Amino acid sequence: MRYLILISWIALSLAKPAAETYLVNPEGTGDFPTIPAAIDAVVDGDVIDLTDGMFTGAGHATWMSLVRRTNVSVRHT
Repeated sequence: MRYLILISWIALSLAKPAAETYLVNPEGTGDFPTIPAAIDAVVDGDVIDLTDGMFTGAGHATWMSLVRRTNVSVRHT
C-alpha cells in the first residue's frame, strides 16, 4: 500500500499543468494589451492567440525573437 501511495504522489508531482490559451488583439483588449506583455507573462506550453489587425508599438517588431527563446506558441485565430 505504501508503494502505491508513493507512486501516486510521484506521478502527481511530475504532472504538467494544463496549457492555457490567451487572446491578444491590436486594440489592447483581451488577456494582455500587447504581444510582448503576453510573452513575458505566460509559461512554457501556453498558447497566445492573435486576432486580426495591425500590431504596432514598442516591442511588436521583435516579439518573434522572444518566442524563439520560450516554449510558447503564438498563432492567428
